[in-house]
Amino acid sequence: MSVLSELGQGESPRLNKASLLEALIKLNLLSFVLMQGTPPMIKAILLEANSLMDSQFNHNLGRDGVFILCNISNIRILQVIIYTFGFTKTDNEKSQLSKGGYNPINNNKGRPKSINTHGIRGITKKIPGNNFLSVKNYSTGSTNNVINKLKNLNERSKNFINSPIDRNLYKIFILDKNFLLLAYNKFKSNPGNMTPGVTPETLDGFCLITLDNLITDLKNESFKFKPARRIYIPKNNGKLRPLSIGSPIDKIIQEAIKMILEAIYEPVFLNVSHGFRPNKSCHTALKGIYVNFQQARWMIEGDFKNCFDSIDHNNLMNLIENKILDRQFTKLIHKCIKAGYMESRVLKHSLSGVPQGSIISPILSNIYLHQLDSFIINLSSKFNKGTKLRTTSEYEKIRYLQNKYKRLGNIDKMSYYNKLLLKMNPYNYHDDSIKKLVYTRYADDWVIGIKGSKDDAISILNLITEFCKKIKLVISENKTKITHLNSKTVTFLGININRTKYTKVKRMRFGFKQRLNKRLRFTVSIDKIRKKLTEAQFIKFGKAYPKFIWLPLNHDLIVHQYNSVFRGYINYYSFVSNYSKMVGVLTLILKRSLAKLLATKFNLKTQKQAYIKFGPYLSGPKISFIKSKYSSNPMDFKIKIKDYIE
Repeated sequence: MSVLSELGQGESPRLNKASLLEALIKLNLLSFVLMQGTPPMIKAILLEANSLMDSQFNHNLGRDGVFILCNISNIRILQVIIYTFGFTKTDNEKSQLSKGGYNPINNNKGRPKSINTHGIRGITKKIPGNNFLSVKNYSTGSTNNVINKLKNLNERSKNFINSPIDRNLYKIFILDKNFLLLAYNKFKSNPGNMTPGVTPETLDGFCLITLDNLITDLKNESFKFKPARRIYIPKNNGKLRPLSIGSPIDKIIQEAIKMILEAIYEPVFLNVSHGFRPNKSCHTALKGIYVNFQQARWMIEGDFKNCFDSIDHNNLMNLIENKILDRQFTKLIHKCIKAGYMESRVLKHSLSGVPQGSIISPILSNIYLHQLDSFIINLSSKFNKGTKLRTTSEYEKIRYLQNKYKRLGNIDKMSYYNKLLLKMNPYNYHDDSIKKLVYTRYADDWVIGIKGSKDDAISILNLITEFCKKIKLVISENKTKITHLNSKTVTFLGININRTKYTKVKRMRFGFKQRLNKRLRFTVSIDKIRKKLTEAQFIKFGKAYPKFIWLPLNHDLIVHQYNSVFRGYINYYSFVSNYSKMVGVLTLILKRSLAKLLATKFNLKTQKQAYIKFGPYLSGPKISFIKSKYSSNPMDFKIKIKDYIE
């Protein structure tokens, strides 16, 4: 048994648990703390403490296992005793813990969500007097001041879209401690930020002293981005996608850069761009297609070869420097994209591309691809002509006869010609006097709808290919194709798009009917849903299979996990035409999987007994499986608009 201490370099002395323990021992407020040293599983720097007492605190762990307890009656000087207990964790449990502990900047609060053990950073109680653990290190007024500066910058860019930004962004924002704190608070609670880069450091133990040192390096421009750690994740086509994991300190600077670039470029970006933008999503892109592509006969599906890895650094920096005149700020961006990456312990320098996985790569790619957006919109203004389709002469003749007999009061003749109108196609879709080009892009995937001939579609694609060569992007010949919407299907963002084969008839006044045009139809592949559920281990050997990784959870948490999966599918595919069929398949598979898991957990022999014991919705003490609704709305796109500067 030993007393362990772990003094973090650069940590504030008032927050260091070892310093507090030493002070408490000297004041006879704490006699001794018995701890058992166990080698840590992940961080091999110092021993960690181990105690079996953590369970009585409901796993409310602080940073490095600190439990914060209040003792009002015995402590009047320090007012807070921090008992340091160890804890035994598996690798999986360690990965679920976030940076933990008392945060000198701003604590997260609230109960943990789902099975994540992060959320409550220690047990704290307010006590009379000054509690140094509850003192804020920055005021709300300072944060509002920083946000107001960002909003003013955004208004400046919105009012003068074509003018460059001549403000000293580096001094106003990057060197402002409150702005860096705001950037830190935007992403600190993401458990992924506990993943180390090329060095073992994480956001664990980040404090104001570290931030002051960072600002000092930024002032003398000695700050350098560390190379990112390169890993590979599988893609749907069997290939591997490179992913870069940066240093946690680098992420703070990247988040700050991203906030500034968003304030400047959001008014500049066009509405046809939907990827990785505030108030934009897959649903906004798909809604734009449903509204604007109704007249399109041909659709071009476009994709690039290694788009993010092919972005030319010189062209990108020229675009940014033409818009932003502060060379200290643009130099910082250049340092970021030139930092390189470590792969198999070998440092490789980035000659082109923006690293996938970094915080600023999405907005940098949008800045670069804004050239393509502007080119295609200018192309559409030259291509478009005419506004309304003309009806055919045969249709006009029958409609004249219908109106004639209507005026004469001959109901039989009028209804006869009305039936003929319902069988006829009113418009001449091959009319060359009407042409239209519409465009939508999400990240590096884009589609173009063309109201015209196939030759028009081929010529448009050739012009776009030539332009992409000028900006050093290569269009993939295998993934880029021209499709006739009336006979074939286009897949975009996981949605199958085609034109319905059935003509709908709308009932008008006096009992008459009117023929409607064939609308676009959005569907989801049920086989694709089954494949995803199989990969997620909800299906095995073609049948529903229990998710055994959730077996240790209690009944309510298990049902909550299944509801989360179910809700994710029905929210994303809320507008598809085969919504009811999709909901039926999901309900069948997930409920059977849940029933089998509960039967295993509660030692029931069959899933039938699970239904008998827990009811048709496998209800727990508080939560039941979601009751399915099979009706849908083709315009039920999940779109939320909020202020992106906050």
